[in-house]
Amino acid sequence: MEQLSPTSIAAGLGTRWLAQRIIHYERIGSTNDEARRLALEGTPEGTLVIAEEQTAGRGRLGRRWVAAPGEALLFSLVFYPPLPPQDAYQVTMLLSVACVEAIAAETRMQPAIKWPNDLLLGRRKLAGILSEMCRLDDGIYVVAGIGLNVNVDFSAWPDLAGQATSLAEAFGRPLPRLPLLQEILRRIEARYDRLRAGELPHADWVEHLATLGQMVRVTTHQGVIEGLARSADPDGALVLELADGTTQRILVGDVERLR
Repeated sequence: MEQLSPTSIAAGLGTRWLAQRIIHYERIGSTNDEARRLALEGTPEGTLVIAEEQTAGRGRLGRRWVAAPGEALLFSLVFYPPLPPQDAYQVTMLLSVACVEAIAAETRMQPAIKWPNDLLLGRRKLAGILSEMCRLDDGIYVVAGIGLNVNVDFSAWPDLAGQATSLAEAFGRPLPRLPLLQEILRRIEARYDRLRAGELPHADWVEHLATLGQMVRVTTHQGVIEGLARSADPDGALVLELADGTTQRILVGDVERLR
């Protein structure tokens, strides 16, 4: 098993402010929970919390995240974005775009983004991003957790084998996690610097969205809606065209492709 450590991650990373504080765990409940605790203590922006294994990892809508120790990249980052709370989703957008670009650069494979924040290879889930925002006295913090299936063997998880995949399964052999992690971190820093300068990631995010143009079923807290995924707004809302020709914006939901 390839072993990550603060020293190995920092060596050759080359970022200016991101991941200048690195906290590594062999095993932890949730990197997001630990990153949130650190954010409330005022940890520097860009603090990285990374683990070889999560025992209480979660995705959107309370779903579990499974991976054997050392098979995935499981990490969280702390941000204090200069954004109002309603615009915090811009951070999730830039993270997903940075991950897509880094994976393409390192592996020549081209994931797509499934609305709102999963990465797909083909029609199977490769990665998930869970961002959690909270107000502070002088702004907000965003804790963003990323789970990327690098060398996960889904034959050990038969209930997920048809729904999820890993880079190793697609590539045909295990891949080193360290250079991929470093490339992701470098691209996140560059994208976040552009956000600070006023450049929004929405256009690039939409360009990578696999959901647009598809007939989809979206499960929300209010019920199930079917329609054609026409567009996605800068606040992350998915715009569906319904059977009667009207449109509906959906901010939170679970998307299933119909055909």
